[in-house]
Amino acid sequence: MVKLLLCTLFITTVVHAVERDDTERMKRKLTLRMYQITEGALARCPQEDTKAYQETLDTFNTTYPELITLVAGSAYRKYAIDQYVDDIHRSQIETTEALSQECLYKKSLLTSMINTAAGKQSVAEMIKALKQ
Repeated sequence: MVKLLLCTLFITTVVHAVERDDTERMKRKLTLRMYQITEGALARCPQEDTKAYQETLDTFNTTYPELITLVAGSAYRKYAIDQYVDDIHRSQIETTEALSQECLYKKSLLTSMINTAAGKQSVAEMIKALKQ
């Protein structure tokens, strides 16, 4: 009986640890991805695309202040910035055309998150996940 109780307790502890690890992994990934399509993307946009991207980003930030606050206050924010430093440096040697395409793609992603039902639902799910 004691062995069964100990085994059950051990399994429950392991399951909760795995769930906690998965939750933290998800928060880390969400923070990284949100950094990549917000501040990180702005840093990679070519000069001629920066103003349009900034306008879309401002609208996104105004539309989803709770998400932005959660990402900015995330324990994984520094990790996200550190992971993206190489991409920002690499943008110095990438073609303007490629960077412009990337910027346009990420801008359209933000716009979709602002204007579509699916985008709004995705943001709601991200907020929920980051609050766990």
